[in-house]
Amino acid sequence: MKIREYESKDYETCRRIIGNSTAQINEKYSDEELKHLQEVIPDMVVGFAEKEGFDFYIASKNGEIVGVAGYHLKGEVAGVFVSPDHQRQGIGERMMEEIEGKASDQGIQKLEVLSSLTAKKFYDKLGFQELKKKHTDMDGKDIPVYKMEKEL
Repeated sequence: MKIREYESKDYETCRRIIGNSTAQINEKYSDEELKHLQEVIPDMVVGFAEKEGFDFYIASKNGEIVGVAGYHLKGEVAGVFVSPDHQRQGIGERMMEEIEGKASDQGIQKLEVLSSLTAKKFYDKLGFQELKKKHTDMDGKDIPVYKMEKEL
């Protein structure tokens, strides 16, 4: 597996991976919440990748893009998304290692994330601590998430 920086030419592939990954969210959300997440997350997250102030990374295997992850340079993780066919192979963990290393190199001492209810176990495994469960406005709809952080 290789990890490299996101490039604008990756936009559509990353949008598809984020959409497919988001379609796997199925725990503890209502059907209405799931539908909303599937509609807004792909464009929102890939939009972040195109903005200044964010660093995004691509994971590829055998030349195929299989994951995307990024963070805001203030220390806020924007998300980790792995193609459903490649989940549970350590790709998300490896991308988070990249983010943590880059963030640390930039003097960031703590990462924060608003985790989906489904992704909480992933972030727990990586050493993030739950601060609180809350609702956040996600493009006009209140969605339950966990606010989590990790000291670097």
